[in-house]
Amino acid sequence: MTISKAYMDDWRAAHPEAGPKADARYYEKNREIHLERSRRRHLECKAFVINKYGGHCQGCGTDELAVLSIDHINDDGNLERNGRGGRIYWELKRNPLRDDLQVLCMNCQWRKRLYRTPHFMLVTLVNPPTAASVLEC
Repeated sequence: MTISKAYMDDWRAAHPEAGPKADARYYEKNREIHLERSRRRHLECKAFVINKYGGHCQGCGTDELAVLSIDHINDDGNLERNGRGGRIYWELKRNPLRDDLQVLCMNCQWRKRLYRTPHFMLVTLVNPPTAASVLEC
């Protein structure tokens, strides 16, 4: 069923209490409920995408959702974020798997950034430089 523009204009004229101001009042009145629902939906979407891409860190194997995130293998995520904002989990949930992404925990992402491995090499993670070996140089 399609609602005509004329019908909606008439309805809005008959119901001035509805609209953006009513939405704002509802949000302020139910702010905590709205925020909790939003957080839950985000975590559900993130969990779905993380499981879709393997469910655990490709470097160390951890599966704790709180520390996992999607990593751009070629470090070109900034180009994608600049084009559309930060809704990557929602887009990845709808779209097919991409081979330029992987799941990494935050520690492994920092190791990748620090050691500048071109394609996240597990050798670097298995035997990363220690503080003592760096000081010996």
